[in-house]
Amino acid sequence: MRSINEMYFSHRIKNNQRAFLRMERAVARERDLAKRCVLAKQAADFAVMHTTDIFSSPIVEEPFITLAQKIKIPLSKKYTPKTTLHVMTESYTSGGHTRCVERWAQQMTKYKHSCVILRQHADIPKQLGQIMRDSGGELIVFNPNETIVQSAMRLRELASKYE
Repeated sequence: MRSINEMYFSHRIKNNQRAFLRMERAVARERDLAKRCVLAKQAADFAVMHTTDIFSSPIVEEPFITLAQKIKIPLSKKYTPKTTLHVMTESYTSGGHTRCVERWAQQMTKYKHSCVILRQHADIPKQLGQIMRDSGGELIVFNPNETIVQSAMRLRELASKYE
């Protein structure tokens, strides 16, 4: 017999799934690419913050792929060998992805490591920048007020220079 907690969470997940699937349908119905991107981002944000038991969505991904294919930016023809570019939305002073990136850089000593932070809203841990510099790389912080498209274009151009 299922416990009250199991029934509660099962019910919450099903409600979240229904809400996410409604969001997917709204994305699929919209014809304007900019509006589809906004709706798709809202659906993705919802899925990140609410357990849906849905882990990928071609419908949500499609507007971003379409937009990316329309954007033409100059890419480097050559990349610098033995370089790694880590990309983070935001870094944190304790735990999580920030420590993971730091450990990769410390363990993969044959590579020059750089890290891009796309949307930093708090203080950046000093040790992250120091670890990147110690490896011969750099810490790059994008302006969090840039549009997602502006950040994506800068990131794509930058990433083309790394192995």
